[in-house]
Order: sequence, then structure tokens, then C-alpha cells
Amino acid sequence: MQDMGPVSVGAHELPREVKERAVIERRRAMEAARRDRVLNVKHRTIGLDVQALEAQVAAKKSAEGLEATRQAQLDKAMIASAHQADILQQEVDRIRLAQERELREYRARFQDKTTRREFPLSDPAALKKDKSPLDEPEKIGLGSAQLFTGMDVSASERKSVQAEQMRAWCAEQVQAKDEAKSRDRAAMLRYEKAQNSIAAGLNDIISHHAHSKHEMVLATAAENKALADAKRDSEAASRASTTALNQAEINSALESAFLSEDPATTVSAINPNRPVPYHFKGLPQEYRQHILDVQMHQARDQIEAKEMGKAHDAAWEQYMLSANRQAVVMERQIERSRIQQRRELATTLKAQQADKKSRDALPAEASPDDAFFAQFGTSSR
Repeated sequence: MQDMGPVSVGAHELPREVKERAVIERRRAMEAARRDRVLNVKHRTIGLDVQALEAQVAAKKSAEGLEATRQAQLDKAMIASAHQADILQQEVDRIRLAQERELREYRARFQDKTTRREFPLSDPAALKKDKSPLDEPEKIGLGSAQLFTGMDVSASERKSVQAEQMRAWCAEQVQAKDEAKSRDRAAMLRYEKAQNSIAAGLNDIISHHAHSKHEMVLATAAENKALADAKRDSEAASRASTTALNQAEINSALESAFLSEDPATTVSAINPNRPVPYHFKGLPQEYRQHILDVQMHQARDQIEAKEMGKAHDAAWEQYMLSANRQAVVMERQIERSRIQQRRELATTLKAQQADKKSRDALPAEASPDDAFFAQFGTSSR
């Protein structure tokens, strides 16, 4: 920042002491502002108006608090209104149910169907309730008519006769039904006896048939056994004869000159050192023994190679086990060193945190020591 030049007042200039004092005061103010920016973390972010942002945040939080309070009051009022509406609805329902119950009780007690004025006109049992004038002579006066056209005076006697006749008819029907049941029961017994006799005859026939079938099966099995024994004997005799013939043929072939291993037949007549391929009858006994010896030697070599491979595998497994143990030991050492490093780092962080708390505890106007200013300007670009 450039220093301000001398200020002229009219045609006269300020004294030199006043100019120097003004420059010193300006530099002190700039140094105080710089220290404030460096020491205060919130004001270190140059280009942001922290106070304005804090004011905006406070205003926003206040508005949110007012809105939350208004919403809570509105919810409380809505809940109270809903509760009051529920209480009123319950009261209305209770009054309506009480009125309906009282109406039903009143109708059941004082408005019976039989008490209506027009009930006799629509009574379905009016004819049944109608009585003859002779049944109630006290209601007949001097000028009352006692008999009318179409009146059945002998109704009670006729009804008793009809009832007696109905009882007689019912007794006859019951007797006829019992007799029919007896006849049906007797017919069923006869039918069961006939079915039992038929079943007994069928059982006898079935048992006789099963017995004869069993005897036939036994006879067939005996005959088949005899045939099988004869067939087995004939086959054994045929095999014995065939075996004897084959053995005789083999013996004759072995004893013949065609299959004999005569070394003279395998040597050429022109050159004794030249073999005849088509007369080759097989290797000599010493060659066969040599081949067997070589095979035994190869088998022993294979066994030795397998044993060496097993020994090599065992040595390799032992080496891998030792290497794994060493790796586990090294891994544990590395883990211990990491734990030690983490402990040292935690100790360092705690010391830094304690240092920071002690520095934060200092008042804002406290001036830093020389060690703080010594950390600036230690490098050049």
C-alpha cells in the first residue's frame, strides 16, 4: 500500500512532525487490522462479510422459529376443534339413540297391533274366534235371533265324530304299515338265507378249484424240475466232452512243430545272422527275463522318484510353514509399530489440542510472542 502524500492547506504546508505522526498512526492501524485478520479465524476468510451472514442466519432462524410457533398453535387449535367436534357428535349420537330407544319402547308398550281400531277388519283368525250365539246365552236378549241361515249348530259333535274317524283311520294305517314292515323283514330274512347258501356253495367251488390248481402247480413244478435236471445233466456232459476235445486240440497244437519255438526255424538259410520275420514264434526265455528285470528296475525307479517327490513336498511344506510363521511375526511387529505410531500421533494431537485451547483462551487483544512472528517469511518464492 502506497503512503499518502502531504496534504496542503491553502498555500501553507503541515509541519513535518504532524506528517510523520499521521504515517505512524496509519501503519499502526494497518498492523492492528492485519493482526486481527490473522489471529481471528472467523475474520481470516477475506472477501466474506461474516457479520452480515450471521445476521442473515439469525433472521432466518428467527423466522423459522416464528413459523414453527404459529404452526404449533394452529395444530393445537385444529386438534382442540376436532376433539370438540367429536364430543358434540358423540352427544348427538347418544341423544338420537335414546330417542329411538324411547320410541321403540313406547310403540311396544302402548301401540300394540291388536289395540288398533281397524284390527278386527284384518284379523286373520276372525272366523276362528267367531262363536255361536247359543254358546253364550247370557248375551242373548228377548229380541235376539238365535239361529241364522247357514249356521252349523252340530259343529262340535261333527268335529268329535270326525276326530274319532281320523283316529281309526290312523290306527288302520299304522297296522297296515307294521304288517308291511313284517312282510318285508321276513322277505329280507329269506333273501339273506338264500344268499348265504349261494355264497357257501360258491366258497366250496372256489376252495375245490384252488386245491386242484395247487395240485396242478405242484405237478407242473415237479415236471419242470425233472426237465431242468435232465437239461443240466445233458449240458454238463456236453461241456465236459467239449472241454476234453478242446484240451486235446490244445495239447496237439502245443506238441506240433507249427507252434514249437525252434530257434533253427527263425534263422535264414542264406544268412545265419538274418532272422526270418514270418517264422517268429516268440522271445527266448532269457529275453523275457531281461524284460522283466528292466520293468522291475523301472518300477523301483518310479517308487524312488515318488518318495523323493514326497520328501520334496514335505520340505516345501515345512519351508512354507516357517515362511508363514515369519510373515505372521513380521505382521505382528508391523501392527505393533502402527499401534505405537497411532499412540504417538494421538499424544501429538492431544498436545496440539491443548496448545490450541491455551491460545484460544488468550484474549483477542493479546499480542503474540516472537515465536509466532518467526514462522512467517521463512521461505521465498
